[in-house]
Amino acid sequence: MKKAELAKELGVWDAFLLSVGGMIGGAIFVLGAQTAMIAGPSAILAWALAGLLMFFIALVLVEQATAFPRAGAIPAYAMETFGKSFAVRSFASFIGGWGSLIGQWFGVPFCAMYVGGYVVSIVPALAGYETVITLLVLTFAFLLNLSGISITGKANAVLTVLLIILMLAFFFRGVPAVNLSNYSPFFATGGLTFLQAIPIAALGYGAWLSILAAAEEVKEPQKTLPKAIGLSILVTTVLYLLILFPLYGTVNWQEFTPNNPFAFWAPLSYAAVKFAPGESWVQLVISLAAILALITTTIALMVLASRVIYGMGKIGIFPSQCGYVWPRTKVPAVSLIVVYVVSMILGANPNWVNAIIIIGSVMYAIGFLIGILSHIGLRINRKDVKPPFRVPGGIAFSVIAFIALALLLVNVSTLEIWYSLLAVVVGVVYFIVRYASKTGVFAKHPS
Repeated sequence: MKKAELAKELGVWDAFLLSVGGMIGGAIFVLGAQTAMIAGPSAILAWALAGLLMFFIALVLVEQATAFPRAGAIPAYAMETFGKSFAVRSFASFIGGWGSLIGQWFGVPFCAMYVGGYVVSIVPALAGYETVITLLVLTFAFLLNLSGISITGKANAVLTVLLIILMLAFFFRGVPAVNLSNYSPFFATGGLTFLQAIPIAALGYGAWLSILAAAEEVKEPQKTLPKAIGLSILVTTVLYLLILFPLYGTVNWQEFTPNNPFAFWAPLSYAAVKFAPGESWVQLVISLAAILALITTTIALMVLASRVIYGMGKIGIFPSQCGYVWPRTKVPAVSLIVVYVVSMILGANPNWVNAIIIIGSVMYAIGFLIGILSHIGLRINRKDVKPPFRVPGGIAFSVIAFIALALLLVNVSTLEIWYSLLAVVVGVVYFIVRYASKTGVFAKHPS
């Protein structure tokens, strides 16, 4: 009996909206204040550059996706491009997959955790039930993913379109109240300090990788992926700027400080109080937009994490059961269940949120690093492969992507490095045990 395979259901529109919905999460609703505290009004430039830098990294991976349109993305690329040595290829595949998996998997409960706060702002009677709301959001995302990629894509499309409408409503209501004097001096904290805000702004981008990880479920991936990824990063960047322009134009950047918790933790709501006092509908728009953004990101990250696990199971680095596809809906059911169960455990413990943030950001960058190195390997080691989409400049573009990644890590703390090192060690121990056991893909390649 032939094994079930993933269904090719995502067109350009579905993939585009899944990527946009994934990127627009809680970051824009919180981090606009933190970037302004660092860079002043020039923080808006940091958000624009973060989108541009992420675009460079994305193109390097998109080229590989058109060459190897396989589930999981980075681990599949590394296995194909890291030279002739199986040990090197398998280790690079594992580290790339492990980094992108942990970086995005931890984002699933992280986003779900913040839904409760916004729900309570609309329905105060639900105060104290934030953790229950978190678990309900995770269950909704899981059941939606389990129902099939087609239904997931359509539901996400509806939610994302509603989100965009709400974001535009904030923009059009806020723009008339903009005071351009709030943008002067533009480089209020120094000429280059805005660079320090880029890594924080970059947290608002990145979930586009969910589309590459689901490449086996995309129709005509060689044509669809470049269009969907490129357009989604562009549109997301523009939407962010449309939100930030009235934010920084109605609130003086010096008000964004931890000593002013309302402005620091809920900058959009704080701005709305200033430019639309007494208009409760604006606050409702912000809360609903935040809820939709967090839910769509939870959905997209669950797609990504489950497809990375599935892809590594299909390769044989993870147990073969992870590569199981449920015939009924043609989704990686076992991988989805694993993502759901662990996310529920993390989501039930909101006090772990800081560790989740610290580990996730650096691990995600490790995945990107392997992805960039894989592009170099594609151009050097796999001259037999001619991707339908090729970035200009070849390896030189890989260097640009590497510089972009370095800029995104300029503010990494010692604590982040230690936490991430622990996550890497755990992964390496698993890899060594798996390699020594001669099971899965390692059974076919004796050392």
